[in-house]
Amino acid sequence: MTPVMLGRPGVRHAAPVKRQPRIFYGWWIVASFLVTLFFGAGIGATHSVFFKPISGEFGWSRTALSTILAVNALIGGLAAPFWGRMIDQWGGRAILPVGASLVGCSLLLLGGLDSMWQAYVLYSLLAIGGGGMSLIPMSSVISHWFTARRGFAMGITLIGASLGTMILAPTAGVIAESLGWRTGYRIYGLALLVVAVPVLLVAVRHRPQDMGLLPDGRTPEPEAEETLLAGDAAAPDARSPGVSLREALRTRTFWLIALGFSMPMFAIRALFIHLVPILTDQGISAKMAATAYGLIAGLSLIGRVGFGYAADRFSKRGMYALCYAVQSVGLICLIGLDSFGTVALVAFIVIFGTSYGGGLSLAPLLITECFGIASMGAIFGALGIAAMVGGAIGPVFAGWTYDTLGSYELAFFVFVGALLIAVAAISACRPVIEAPSSS
Repeated sequence: MTPVMLGRPGVRHAAPVKRQPRIFYGWWIVASFLVTLFFGAGIGATHSVFFKPISGEFGWSRTALSTILAVNALIGGLAAPFWGRMIDQWGGRAILPVGASLVGCSLLLLGGLDSMWQAYVLYSLLAIGGGGMSLIPMSSVISHWFTARRGFAMGITLIGASLGTMILAPTAGVIAESLGWRTGYRIYGLALLVVAVPVLLVAVRHRPQDMGLLPDGRTPEPEAEETLLAGDAAAPDARSPGVSLREALRTRTFWLIALGFSMPMFAIRALFIHLVPILTDQGISAKMAATAYGLIAGLSLIGRVGFGYAADRFSKRGMYALCYAVQSVGLICLIGLDSFGTVALVAFIVIFGTSYGGGLSLAPLLITECFGIASMGAIFGALGIAAMVGGAIGPVFAGWTYDTLGSYELAFFVFVGALLIAVAAISACRPVIEAPSSS
């Protein structure tokens, strides 16, 4: 007997449940996100690779250029809740291509940059668009498509970010030396528009139920299938569990996670924006410095997949805290660059690189564990403000430290302390919702 589509007004009904395909469609969505993050992360790496060429061409100090990028980060952070709410309301297929298109157009325009005011405007547009093609909307989609394998799916998605930085950062160094940074921005902007935007338009669907599927490629029991077809709000996954943004804001856990997000961004974004200048100040060529940047990204594959996989089996809070503890050890190695040279650099690349990817994999998993997925996009977006505030201050602080003291050493020690604060904050937070039963 064919079930009749019934249900109460206001409840979005699922499509008829289909026989599960050989390859679960959620993995095609993960693949589209991997491609998008390949370009997104590679574009982010250009901030460090093009830092000295842009500063030298216009005569801007490191503090001045860092301030431009800080404003970029703040505006991106303020836009994050907007993207989060939009993803919850309209879904990933409507939002992600818009963000990617805005980034691509901003990069094309950056190729014609000729004044500081244009830099403020264009980098800000780049940041706003970046929020629409970032992990915030992607993690919301993935959280709907995967439950038991959510951490693994997130780790696979973030392979794109590692590969993008590993390949496109050194490529940007070659382009900067041979064709110039302007051409580099134009090439990357065109690639994003021609490749990533069409892939997102074709592949992304926000919920498996919209295609008659269930999370993780599960096959429903006959009773559950009939309930789902009838559109009953009590059906599995018919109404997402969790708290609202307003409820989350009233909890101690939200503010601990906010601290745990902002402190690492304070350190890590400063490090990556200034990494190529830090290494070239030590006599390393710009091309080799960009290669070191890429190696960190390549090694982060271990952290992205490894921490994501471990989070499906162990405490997400424990994995998150461990991730930043290891990163602090990596930064201590960078402090020894003057004294130990190549040995310190290799230790930094290996230790920091292998742990770096873990934070990105674990952030959305921690949010869903603590608050559920009902308002996951909005909550992640709000926490993105805290992250971007830290990410805005860190690069300016590092630039000021260098311009004032002639060295980044003080900044390195402060960044180690920031990572340790994050370890303490994440360790202290507790889930707001009850963990689902295993039955």
